[in-house]
Amino acid sequence: MGSEVLVILAAGAGRRFGGGKQLSPVGPGGEVLMDYTMYWACQAGFRRVVVVTRSELDAAMREHFFSPSPSSIPSPSSVAPVELVHQPPGRAGTVPALLAARPSVGDEQFAVVNADDLYPLEALVALRRWDGPGHAVLGFHLAATLLPGVDTGPVNRALCDVAGGDDHRLVRLIETGVTRRNRRFVVGRGPEKGEYGASVALEEQLLSGEQLVSMNSWAFRPSIWDDLETEAEGEVHGDVDGELLLPTAIGALVARGATRVTVVPIEGSCVGVTWARDLETMRALVRDRVAAGQLPARIEVGP
Repeated sequence: MGSEVLVILAAGAGRRFGGGKQLSPVGPGGEVLMDYTMYWACQAGFRRVVVVTRSELDAAMREHFFSPSPSSIPSPSSVAPVELVHQPPGRAGTVPALLAARPSVGDEQFAVVNADDLYPLEALVALRRWDGPGHAVLGFHLAATLLPGVDTGPVNRALCDVAGGDDHRLVRLIETGVTRRNRRFVVGRGPEKGEYGASVALEEQLLSGEQLVSMNSWAFRPSIWDDLETEAEGEVHGDVDGELLLPTAIGALVARGATRVTVVPIEGSCVGVTWARDLETMRALVRDRVAAGQLPARIEVGP
């Protein structure tokens, strides 16, 4: 059956960026990263999109999604219908944000992605088509998740520890800081990082860049809702500043054997905006991909 509903998490405060980055333009027509995600989602066969945001961003979100620009040129296929929902005030994090979408998603299988990452088409296709046992998380090669440049970071990545064999079952997620120095990948757990579903801290080390990491792109069955509600009501597992994050909750569920998650390897790149300095690099990357015909020159997201 697969997923026909895509949830985009766009309620973050962007502390490292210095404010909200969800609507920062990166494309030649003022497109934001979510626009490209929704464009690929439509190509992949998703029939609707639920965007989770904050009440203080509601006016800006509505202007972006529901007030078409006169200069916009319609894309070859229309963007799927968009519904806005608000993360309620109180506990922060991607788990409470996702739970806010539950009434809109209902009992359907669904997929989840971030608002501030540039996902490739193959990622949206994989999320749309996933119909295996349990849930799934896309695994990107670490080297393919950092913006071009010699030195970059630090950024947070969740390393996927995968069981042996052909089933690609997730054993644990290890959230760590990643910095690229002189074309080498340095990872290590800093004081603001946490390790999910594991009891041994990850010491600073060099990695090859081939390791699979989560970019918060998931395919969930409806059974995940009750599990996330339980995690949200229970103990805090490695939270950062009171946030309950999806890797935290899923890692804890996997560690207890309460759920099954399959890691689906993706060969394409998936890069995002973490710091304000990343914005110009992302804009240059989008320009290059538009010029190469890998991204549309314009996307119309209004009605």
